[in-house]
Amino acid sequence: MDGTKQLVTEAILQNLEISECSPPWKINSVIKVADLGCAVGPTTFFQVQNIVDAVELKYRGNSQIPEFQVFFNDLTSNDFNTLFAS
Repeated sequence: MDGTKQLVTEAILQNLEISECSPPWKINSVIKVADLGCAVGPTTFFQVQNIVDAVELKYRGNSQIPEFQVFFNDLTSNDFNTLFAS
């Protein structure tokens, strides 16, 4: 496990408590992840996947693993076609 993935996983395992989220957690709840400054290429997908993997690891025994929505945003000069082609 690389250093960044390990840090993200540890932080989520220690700090994320879905039961404390507002509004109260429901089966159809969605966790939204925003990358505000995403890179062009696969790097940004790896980082988002690390977050999704860590949340799924934390709630693996729970039949209510959330749905995820991911938002990518960056400078208009970055080519989003290249991001999604990678």
